[in-house]
Amino acid sequence: MDKLPIEYIVTLVVGCVLTWLVFILALAKFSKLCSQFGKFRQAVETDLTGVGTNIRKMQLSIQEMTVEQRRTNKLLVELIEAQKNANPLSGLEYELVEEEEIIPK
Repeated sequence: MDKLPIEYIVTLVVGCVLTWLVFILALAKFSKLCSQFGKFRQAVETDLTGVGTNIRKMQLSIQEMTVEQRRTNKLLVELIEAQKNANPLSGLEYELVEEEEIIPK
């Protein structure tokens, strides 16, 4: 069996070392990317939790304002009816407009 020339052996060893080095560097980069992804995921989960809390607070505030607005509207209609029945204002024209409630689909 013929022996390989020394140049081929050196080229093979250098090629293997370079390939191993590239593989190890790629593995290190991938590991760094995974750790950054874990930190990013944790930050996003924290932000989403905060956003969810804020959305619930806004929803409760909107519900309270809606209830208060309905109560105010009912009182205003009652006041207008009482004023109209008891002592109509001379020269004052007003109109009651009832709107249909919009139900989202």
